[in-house]
Amino acid sequence: MEVFFNFFNQNSSTLSVIFTVIVALCIFIYAFLTIIFVIETRKMRNAQTEELCVDVTYKPRNEWFKPIDITILHMILVLISCH
Repeated sequence: MEVFFNFFNQNSSTLSVIFTVIVALCIFIYAFLTIIFVIETRKMRNAQTEELCVDVTYKPRNEWFKPIDITILHMILVLISCH
């Protein structure tokens, strides 16, 4: 046990630097992930608040069992305000 404490006493500054670098790297990774999550949250909020318009049309076919073609058109309405 004494060898263990002597090792830490002799190398305390080196171990302090190593752990400080590890903590700094973790902080940078955390900050980077936070920036990514903020950007994704903004995109989701914009997507959820956009006005949507859906146009559904159908057209019967001229075959004997009368299938129909259904067209669903998803349009995003963009509101432009002039200042």
